[in-house]
Amino acid sequence: MHNYPWVRAMGHRIYILVLEVICAGLMTSCGNSATNSSTAHYCIGLTVTGLAGSGLVLQATNATPGTIPITRNGTYPVVASLPTGTAYQVSVKTQPTNPSQICSISNASGVVATSNITNIVVSCSNTSTSTSTGTSTTGPFAFAETTTGIAAYSINSSSGLLTQVSGSPFAAGSGGAYGVLDPTAPYLYFANMGSGTISGFSYNSNGLLTALANSPYSSGAGAYSLAITPDGKYLYAANYNAASVSGFAIGTGGTLTSVTGSPYATGSSGSLPSAVAMDPQGRYIYVANDADGTVSVFAIGSNGSLTPVAGSPFTDGGYGSVSLAVDPSGGHLYVVDYYSNSLMSFVVSNTGSLTPLGTSVSTGNSPRALTVNPAGNLLYVVNQADATISTYIINSTGTSLSTAAPVPTGPSPFDIKIDSSGQHVYVANYSGGGTMSVYSAATNGALSAIPNRPYPTGYGTTSIVLAP
Repeated sequence: MHNYPWVRAMGHRIYILVLEVICAGLMTSCGNSATNSSTAHYCIGLTVTGLAGSGLVLQATNATPGTIPITRNGTYPVVASLPTGTAYQVSVKTQPTNPSQICSISNASGVVATSNITNIVVSCSNTSTSTSTGTSTTGPFAFAETTTGIAAYSINSSSGLLTQVSGSPFAAGSGGAYGVLDPTAPYLYFANMGSGTISGFSYNSNGLLTALANSPYSSGAGAYSLAITPDGKYLYAANYNAASVSGFAIGTGGTLTSVTGSPYATGSSGSLPSAVAMDPQGRYIYVANDADGTVSVFAIGSNGSLTPVAGSPFTDGGYGSVSLAVDPSGGHLYVVDYYSNSLMSFVVSNTGSLTPLGTSVSTGNSPRALTVNPAGNLLYVVNQADATISTYIINSTGTSLSTAAPVPTGPSPFDIKIDSSGQHVYVANYSGGGTMSVYSAATNGALSAIPNRPYPTGYGTTSIVLAP
């Protein structure tokens, strides 16, 4: 049978209808114990407003199927049925077109308790469809921070190929480092290490960037890495030269305002915090400390304030902790040590404390960044000195195991990201004029470089942000 797109879409709609019937009480899945399980299941529902275009697709973490096509405004009583205690997150995978729109989500994440989730709201609004040159593009997009600004490309979702956005590159702050996407609204933020600030932008359906009001925002000396809570309410910045983390509330129009008590010390005065990662449920942030090989863990308060968890900081047994990533379940944390050439795995407890999972595994020389695929079963590390990517399989216990020979990148790879489909991998290459390499990713983790690439981005390319 041919796997036409309309067949797949019909399958998703049938799935939604079946679950709506379940939630209406014709079956006993939501709010009751399933026949083959003692755990009660509850429905994740949402309301859509302002939708005028077509092609809107949402993505639901821990749900099957994970992608949900949305075709109308109104109430969807259920997009998933999940057991009590399961984390959920709904995000936009594909924005609508004809007309082009940007959809944002409020109350997008949480943990299933003992009732159906009914307060998720998807709000869509029209965007401009023409650029200054009269041409039009649509997302998804790849944004790369360089020493000369932000290079912007539209992505062909099928092939992974890139097309430069008209007007790119866009001006940014000095001494660029890493960036982050707001998961609920069309905002991007980039850390400026040289000026200790954060540049904020909105982007439209053409990939055009517009600076947010009052941007850039003061953070701390050596602002380097950023993370945002899944609900889009708070942003955190690791300040490399200040041994601290700054916290911000994200307000109307994406503007940033410091939260109470910010900044927060990450450890000793010379800890050099180099990366920050977010718990998928928005409960904790994890900070890698370069100088002493530790990870600081903070609990996030209801007002965005941070409190160190008991036992923090935790040692990872290496030296030069420069990057970390959390798996989609939030149950495991992975850290690379730049000087030890190693990858360490941790189990994350319900209180945020970290327990090493076995011993570290070897990477290439000078591992700089890592990413976990959306399925949570593959992990990729870029090795800066070797100019390679190492691939690891994550088994059911969270253990990382090397699976294949390293794959070449451009010179001095600095960042790596994987798209929401898990099918394409993007690498920022710092040297050689600054480029972005693109790879196709097989289900077993094997990477194949897309021919006749990489793409020129600009000297000193440090980070990539992928946006729907």
